[in-house]
Amino acid sequence: ESFPCFCLKPPPPPPPPPPVPPYVVIKMGNCAKYGFEDIVDEPTCRAVMNNGYYNTRDQNSNGKIDSTEMYPNPVIDSTGTPPGCWPVDPIVQELDPNFVVPDFGFPFGCVNTNLDSTAYCSEVFPCFCLLPEYVVITEGTCEKKGYIDILSEPLCRAVMNNGYYGTRDQNQNGKLDATEMYPNP
Repeated sequence: ESFPCFCLKPPPPPPPPPPVPPYVVIKMGNCAKYGFEDIVDEPTCRAVMNNGYYNTRDQNSNGKIDSTEMYPNPVIDSTGTPPGCWPVDPIVQELDPNFVVPDFGFPFGCVNTNLDSTAYCSEVFPCFCLLPEYVVITEGTCEKKGYIDILSEPLCRAVMNNGYYGTRDQNQNGKLDATEMYPNP
């Protein structure tokens, strides 16, 4: 005679990660200088860094791509580092002999919530910035439609690369226009 077995249902799968918002990486100035938005929350910071920085690196040489690990990404309030979201590149050890690597080592990033910090983004602290919301109009002017003109060349290039040039190869060289330095007077 058989006895009934009572079994647990498997747990539901984890929710999918949030979509990665449109972003750019800058290595000079800061996000606000170019009209971009600072990323000041840890989940969004981690999502963009995993998408565009840690997805190809193994900074602690453990055989795992950094984006698959839960690396430290502390939220800080600092005047000595750029505002917003940035990974710390190991090159900092070569460029700044006074830099102290934390006990947890590489990889790690930071979210600096001090938007008044005057520190700039650099090769060592490449900043991840969000593109502000924008619209594309095909008739009239931004002002007449109730929008604001984009007057910053880096912001203009970024929004064009995100949409228009991100899908085109107008000179038919096998490269998306967004990956090339096209003239943008």
